[in-house]
Amino acid sequence: MKFIKDNFFNKEELKRYKNISNSSSYQLTIHKRQLQTSPIHTFNLDAHNYLINKIQENFFKILKFKDVTCDFRKRKTPVSNSNREDKYIHQDNTYWNCLIYLQGPISLYDGTTFYKKINNEFFIQDMIGFKPNRAILFRGRHLHGTSQVHTKNDNWRDTINVFFNR
Repeated sequence: MKFIKDNFFNKEELKRYKNISNSSSYQLTIHKRQLQTSPIHTFNLDAHNYLINKIQENFFKILKFKDVTCDFRKRKTPVSNSNREDKYIHQDNTYWNCLIYLQGPISLYDGTTFYKKINNEFFIQDMIGFKPNRAILFRGRHLHGTSQVHTKNDNWRDTINVFFNR
């Protein structure tokens, strides 16, 4: 089950969150062949609650949860090998995940790919392209990973990641 909402933020909100992301400090790490950042910036309580309400308003009026974490992430793939096995395919230990794409180039190959696993092999089930101001909501246990592939013109993508537990 996946939900997509384009134009998630209005212009002022998008500008505010981009400014927060751009002014945040990040610590670079390499994780499973992907260059990504560990977010140093954390949401203050008001911004956190506003974001949760915005997600509820756009996807579910009554989204039940007991614990929510939010962070900013920057990511790009530094490896010039785009095989499926090189992707960081994973499941999260959450009930719902909401990814909000903030900034980066519009591209099918910078978004999120969903997989199913049959006999220890991963098969692409669905791909959602990267588009600034797009939010996607999906079950955390669904196998997924970034769709990014390395190119000579590779760019960073900035996202807000929100994880809901029940």
